[in-house]
Amino acid sequence: MEYEVLNIVIKTKLYDKVDLDKLSYLESEEVSVEYEPAIFPGANVKILDGDKVYSIILFKNGNVIIPGLKSLDNVEDVIKTIKNKIDKLISSASEQSTWILWTLSISLLLSNLCSMVYIHLVVFLLN
Repeated sequence: MEYEVLNIVIKTKLYDKVDLDKLSYLESEEVSVEYEPAIFPGANVKILDGDKVYSIILFKNGNVIIPGLKSLDNVEDVIKTIKNKIDKLISSASEQSTWILWTLSISLLLSNLCSMVYIHLVVFLLN
């Protein structure tokens, strides 16, 4: 009897808890997330790693399902790669949000300065 392994599906726990709502708003060149909780409780995550694409399902409880592997030889490497790419996405999001807050603060400061300059100019012209 001969057989051929065509598809290996791995289930593992990557995190204690995942906020899929927030994660669904994040995106990078390597990771995209689609999450529709009314349709399915897991987020569909596509991860690019060189010429490989991993399509996984990530759940709020931190479990992940990784289908499509052809061999058990590289399972640990695949899991590490997936976790690293998601971690990188999450950390870049916190850096982006800090950058956005700084940008908003500077914009408000400049806006206030421009208003003050305008008020002083009007007062000067009226005198």
